Amino acid sequence: MMRHWPGFVALCAVLAVLPVLAQESQELTPAPDAAPAQAGAAPQNDPLGADALAADAGETVEITADDLQITEDSNSALFTGNVRIIQGSMEMTAGQVDVLYGEGGPSDLVSFTASGGRVRMITEDQTVDGNKAVYDFENRILVFTGDVVVVNASGTITSAELIIDTRAGTSRFAGGGEGANDGRVTGIFTPGNE
Repeated sequence: MMRHWPGFVALCAVLAVLPVLAQESQELTPAPDAAPAQAGAAPQNDPLGADALAADAGETVEITADDLQITEDSNSALFTGNVRIIQGSMEMTAGQVDVLYGEGGPSDLVSFTASGGRVRMITEDQTVDGNKAVYDFENRILVFTGDVVVVNASGTITSAELIIDTRAGTSRFAGGGEGANDGRVTGIFTPGNE
């Protein structure tokens, strides 16, 4: 059975997306009394914007789109047309967001895929842009693909793919394929900026 609601603002399945990401990212944020980094250690950059997401975890989530289509037979919901997700100081925009959930209903999230043009995630400290973003709830991995660009005060990194493992607290930029910089990972950094 398919339900179609033009102009629908929110769905429980998608409302759960950002709080889950924020909860996971909170585990990556050092406690205030954590030991200082060792001398000479490189500062940890956070392409996901975990600090901002963690700070906004309790904030209201607002989702807007031109259209929402729910297909109960395939356990999916598709937001289309100028999709905008806002939680606290974090904003994600995409042409469409497809949410898949399990047999447990909208609270049993499997994945979401943001696509349909450039996908952008903005936090107070940086932006992440790509052609597509996929979040796997079981493995807690967020993958941006397609001419990925991460910009913050310390510089810019471009790559074909960015893989963020929120459990391990790691980010990996991968080259490959066609696109900007002949498919290679490129970093441009400004010394002295953090």
